[in-house]
Amino acid sequence: MHHSPGYPTEVRLIRDNICCWPVRLLCRVLDVHPVGFYTWLQQPHSPRYQAGLRLTGQIKQFWLESGCVYGYRKIHLDLRDIGQQCGINRVCRLMKLCWDKEKDLRNAGGSPQRYF
Repeated sequence: MHHSPGYPTEVRLIRDNICCWPVRLLCRVLDVHPVGFYTWLQQPHSPRYQAGLRLTGQIKQFWLESGCVYGYRKIHLDLRDIGQQCGINRVCRLMKLCWDKEKDLRNAGGSPQRYF
């Protein structure tokens, strides 16, 4: 039984491993049809995901302008001041995701400022 592209876990796993393994082999092992994988791969990101990317850019900008000291509460207030509507929990979650990426890069010896 082949899964439809509605199973993003399998297709994300395939996408993340195509540098090491052939797509057809990964699809066969994960029981995903190759056509379904390529269809999923070409779908645009959801509007919420795209809005999250824009919001993350604004968060990064405010954080850098603060001298890299503002927390999610002050960043949230800055976003409200410019008319950006979003919840404080979303700001916290996005900053936490960015911080985790930064921490991983710091541990790997990369430059965290590029990725905040």
